[in-house]
Formats: sequence, structure tokens, C-alpha cells
Amino acid sequence: MRLPRFAFPNTGSKFWQDYSVHLAVAILGSLAGGAIIGAVLALLQSWLFEASSAISVQRVLLHRPFPLQLSSACILGFIAPRYTRSPRLAFWTWVPTSLLLVARVLYWTPHSVLNSESTFDHFFGPCQQRYCADQFTVTLVFYVSLAYSAAALVAHKGKRKASTE
Repeated sequence: MRLPRFAFPNTGSKFWQDYSVHLAVAILGSLAGGAIIGAVLALLQSWLFEASSAISVQRVLLHRPFPLQLSSACILGFIAPRYTRSPRLAFWTWVPTSLLLVARVLYWTPHSVLNSESTFDHFFGPCQQRYCADQFTVTLVFYVSLAYSAAALVAHKGKRKASTE
């Protein structure tokens, strides 16, 4: 029986090495890229307006919708697969992070009986606390891996379309 074209190529050790590289670039690269973009923006803000606001940069880095990390993930997803042995593996970086998110959502319980926060609000909605660790550690990781995969897919489709013309 022949496997569909979109299936994983093989599951040898090189497969897992290549897949691990894509996961690391998607998650760690996007987080580091977002922090670097945030640092550059903070320096520009302090240089241009002579009023550095570390709180505003911290807010952009640690609270949803995480624009710096998502833009970094899109840039990396568009560029990084070109330089790997298995660029199609980039399409699948969202799978383990979505499984992590689903597991965390299913097993989450409020810290207090007095907490009226819903599960959806805790992971995706407005945070009732100053800092929501689950939004940064679970939801953000899911978002950046999904953005990385989507950008890699767009780059692949664009490359295929350009080669057919």
C-alpha cells in the first residue's frame, strides 16, 4: 500500500533529528526572536522618545496576542525550512504543541474555589491575574508552532507555484 504524499517520509533517526530541529527553531527561535525584536524596539523607543518603558515591552512580550513572537515565528517558518534536509517536516510542528495544549486544557483546574475564571479565559482570554503562566508556557508555544507551520506551508506553496510558471 502506498502512503499519501503528505505523510511523514520515514521514521528513522534522521527523521526525528530533523523534526527536532524544526520544533526547536519554531519554539525557541520564535521566543528568542520575539525577545530580540522587543529589545530593539525598547532601545529605539528610549532613543527616540527619551523615555524608556520596560513595562510596555514586558507587556508586549508576556501577554497575548504575542505579536513579536508570532511575527518572528512567521519569518522563521518562511525562511528556515529552505535550509533543512526535510523542509516538509516544518508543516507538522503544530502537532506536539497542540497535544500539549489539549492535555493541559483537559487537566486544568482553578487554583481557588473563589476563582470564577473559565478554562477558555485561562488559556485564551483576558487574564484575571497580572501574569498568566499557562498563556505564556502553553498557549504561546502552540501559537508560534502553528504560525511557523503555516508560514512554511505558504512558502512551500509559493515555491511550487513559482516553479510551475
